[in-house]
Amino acid sequence: MKPQSKPRLTQHFRDGVLVFAACGFIAGCPSNKPTAVSTDKQAVPAVSAPPVTGNTTPPPAAPTAVTAAPAAKADVVPAATTNPAPTTIPPTAATAQPAPPVTSKKTCEVEFFGSVKYNKPLPPGQKFWVYAVQGDCLAKNPHVLGATPVNPEGRFGYEVFSAWGVDLSFCAGLAESAHKPLTVYGKATGKYHAEAEGEVVFRDIEITAKPGPIRTFPIARSAYEELTPSPPK
Repeated sequence: MKPQSKPRLTQHFRDGVLVFAACGFIAGCPSNKPTAVSTDKQAVPAVSAPPVTGNTTPPPAAPTAVTAAPAAKADVVPAATTNPAPTTIPPTAATAQPAPPVTSKKTCEVEFFGSVKYNKPLPPGQKFWVYAVQGDCLAKNPHVLGATPVNPEGRFGYEVFSAWGVDLSFCAGLAESAHKPLTVYGKATGKYHAEAEGEVVFRDIEITAKPGPIRTFPIARSAYEELTPSPPK
């Protein structure tokens, strides 16, 4: 019995090797090797491709969205914080400035009385005229404030308004009218200052007339009226 046991064991071992080799080439044979399991919890299962049908034309690609690139940010320079310029608010409208009050120039009321002395008879149609002058009545262009005739007895009296604080003078001349050329005239002596509240009264003015170079007194003008230049000849 012992000599037959060895060939059987050898036969069985060969059969097992053949079966094991054949199973390695056959796809349906089960494998005893363990399958490796992924430890990644977020593993994505593989997606199998769809089966290819008769139409082999690839589907149109989805349009690609074009995103505009954001504009480059300009460099912002921080404003200086030291010594900031004061903020000036322009006026909304020009404010009209009130005109300065107009101050009237002060004048002085002057009354004067006197007489003219002349030792010869008066020519026909002529008489004496007395001129109240602001300044010198014998100046080249005297500032005449007023003129008044002398009565036949040689007396006169009149009133004028002079500038405040000026010196006055009085002249008398013999002519047909106050503005005719004169060859007989004279000036009162004394000082006549016009500066007083109310009125200034000069009395007993004496004027002695005598012949002299021809002269003419201009027309009267107000206390602050400038002399109008004569037109060119």
